Amino acid sequence: KALKTPSTTPTQSPSAKPSDQPSSSPTTSSKPSPTLSSKPSLSASPTYSPTKTQFPTLVDYKYKRPQRVDIRWTPWDDLDLNIRIEVRDALGYNKHNWNNLKTNDVEKLRWSDLSERKKAAATMLGFDKWSWNCWMNNFESFSWKQLYEWELTPYLETLGWNSQRWNGQNGPPILKENRWDDLTNEQRE
Repeated sequence: KALKTPSTTPTQSPSAKPSDQPSSSPTTSSKPSPTLSSKPSLSASPTYSPTKTQFPTLVDYKYKRPQRVDIRWTPWDDLDLNIRIEVRDALGYNKHNWNNLKTNDVEKLRWSDLSERKKAAATMLGFDKWSWNCWMNNFESFSWKQLYEWELTPYLETLGWNSQRWNGQNGPPILKENRWDDLTNEQRE
């Protein structure tokens, strides 16, 4: 009995009569094997034992912090009247919560949770997705895993954070109470 030439494309449906015998027309993948990962690997070969941390630090990554939106640090009385009206109506600011950072609930929201009206007001002030999440929300509404995927965890680790502290276990690092002037140059970077 002559064998058929093997197929180079996979079948679209399972075999009607599965057996433990080799197929007379095996399927092959058109993809090369093995495939390369689009993410860098931390090890030359895979390991099967658990690692010390679920999200290892990327040592050589250099984070570029979004531009600070300086108007947010302008005292309420120095703001243009039209800006005060817009941030009051759209973002819920008043003199007290504008002049005291982290006292307006809108600052606890990530950009994607802002309504279109709130985004428009924030955009008018000069914010975008990254600058809002960095300077207003301080990335507090994001999980450690998300921050790791954005390669931000090395900077948080420099300040004493780890996944347990970030997720509400073991309390914040002592540095959370420090002022800017008390930080080392490495911590400020």
